[in-house]
Amino acid sequence: MNRRTLLAAATCAVIAAAGGTLAGPAGVTVDEIRVAFEGRDIQAREMVQRSLKGTGYYEGPIDGAWGPGTASAYRELMGSDRYRRHAPGWTWSHEVQVLETMFFLTTDAYP
Repeated sequence: MNRRTLLAAATCAVIAAAGGTLAGPAGVTVDEIRVAFEGRDIQAREMVQRSLKGTGYYEGPIDGAWGPGTASAYRELMGSDRYRRHAPGWTWSHEVQVLETMFFLTTDAYP
């Protein structure tokens, strides 16, 4: 691991530990996902929670409510190799990148 990678990892760890809103490779933040999540109907919110739970990122109830468990699941997802492999190449508008992050696990477009 080179010095730049180590410094970036340490910075992300400090932000996450401080409860900050970590930006993923696409520049998407957990706060932006929360706003998009809360703007969806209950079925969509439950669908993404089921996807997060089914892939091991979320352990809470499937209730469609944003809480610390859902926020933590998205932080973990955005730090995953799978997300980091795909998100940097997205060229859509930022708003679409936020939605793509929110629904990332509900599609098979990102193996």
